Amino acid sequence: MDKQKENGSKKNSVTEFMALIDNRVQQLITAASERFSKLRKGTVISYDDETYTALIQFDEDKEGSTYEFVNKTGENLFEGDRVGVTYYTSAARGILSIRYGDPSPLSNYTGVLEPITAITINSDTDYMVSTNAGIEKYIAVFEDD
Repeated sequence: MDKQKENGSKKNSVTEFMALIDNRVQQLITAASERFSKLRKGTVISYDDETYTALIQFDEDKEGSTYEFVNKTGENLFEGDRVGVTYYTSAARGILSIRYGDPSPLSNYTGVLEPITAITINSDTDYMVSTNAGIEKYIAVFEDD
């Protein structure tokens, strides 16, 4: 009978010890995960082109709360666009960093460089470069005396 009590006491001690270890491991994981960014998806409710701010409603927000973020996606945003907010501890203090769907860049720059069609030398110190797109750039060259 005493051996049964002793075995039961050992099992309780082991169970308590394992619970303590699990609790500490969980605390370490939680603390470590705060250093990693997280992503929360939502929908653009409205967008202000002048201030580049968007009103976002997160997908899992059942109350219909909205949050305002500055557009850091590098793309135009429109009502109904699907977006992602990157954050560390609170999504409300996150960064509107991703726009899902087809690209919609903020500028008209296509990433294509126009070939040079002519270089005109105006004098010993400056010249002009022309391209097919009609871009002309005057460049002055200064030499040390």
